[in-house]
Amino acid sequence: MVKSPDRMPSSPTPLSVLPVAVGGMTGILLGVFLGDYAHFLRPVGQVYVMLLEVAVYPYLICSLLHGLGSMAPAQAWRLFLSGWKFYIALWVITFGLLILLAQGIPQALATSWVADHAAKDSPGLLEILIPSDPFTALSRNYVPAVVLFCLFYGIALQHVPEKAALLSVLEGIRLASLKFWNAVVRFAPLAVFALFADLAGTIRLRAMEEVSLFFFLFFAGALILTFWIVPGCIAAFTPFRHKEVLLDIKSGWLGLPDQTTSLYVSLMTLTRYGQVIASVGGFAFLSFGVVLAYYGKIRFRWSQLVFCLAAAAIVVGGFVLAARRLDTWVLDRASNPYLSFELDPEVKQGVKVAFSTLDSR
Repeated sequence: MVKSPDRMPSSPTPLSVLPVAVGGMTGILLGVFLGDYAHFLRPVGQVYVMLLEVAVYPYLICSLLHGLGSMAPAQAWRLFLSGWKFYIALWVITFGLLILLAQGIPQALATSWVADHAAKDSPGLLEILIPSDPFTALSRNYVPAVVLFCLFYGIALQHVPEKAALLSVLEGIRLASLKFWNAVVRFAPLAVFALFADLAGTIRLRAMEEVSLFFFLFFAGALILTFWIVPGCIAAFTPFRHKEVLLDIKSGWLGLPDQTTSLYVSLMTLTRYGQVIASVGGFAFLSFGVVLAYYGKIRFRWSQLVFCLAAAAIVVGGFVLAARRLDTWVLDRASNPYLSFELDPEVKQGVKVAFSTLDSR
């Protein structure tokens, strides 16, 4: 007997914040006590993250293909016409916030020139966006190309007459991926303990000072976007109040840590939480906006919308000014005096200079 669809899980199982917080604090204390010896816990966190990554792409691909392929072309076109403006609005709000926050980051000091051998291997914009080879895009984690591939094939699947069996397989894989994810995510407290212990034990205090300004602006922007801008905008064009929107998206506030392999990547153990809550806010904005627009239930309250965005801009501006003040005593802005040395103009006259990188042997 086939289980009814309404009884099947459709989203990841919510995880309590308390065990994860306890695991993180315990890991920090152990890492501070052990120092570099806490590095032995890194494989525990890496295994956890790798197991989560196994389920991400099957779930993403099957969800997109099943969702798009099961729709009629006319219905999909109507949904696009109803929702495209909300995607554009979310992009404008997000990039506007990023541009404003970037004003709080000081100008980089001059540094010595170092040849970048890795730059020649970096992918181009078209390679990241256009899925010429979906398997390569999957192996290199090119999410935009994978999503675009699913979009093209999902639309094409709408016009296939005999697709019930394929849709059933896609739904089965999606549900299996979700069950696998829910089983792995139960070990989040242990993984956070290991990752935070490794981070606290191996990272240097000077490195934390150098990225403290980034942390300040990052979490300020993520919190304002998630808990003020997005709910305020939703409340401006829906019957729901600000508090009701926050309660609706509460189950997605908890993020998952990422692996630690270098200073920047290790900081993702902390920044992942800000990324997740911002993503949850963005999904809520699109879910409310697109669905209500599809059924013609949007009613804008422009005064409330303008107040929400203006107040958020003022608050973010305050954080930017605070970041500028933070820069004066946290970061070492002393320039390297050797970088100001130069040859006498008479010596340089008529001499042509060119830089070239040497291929590594």
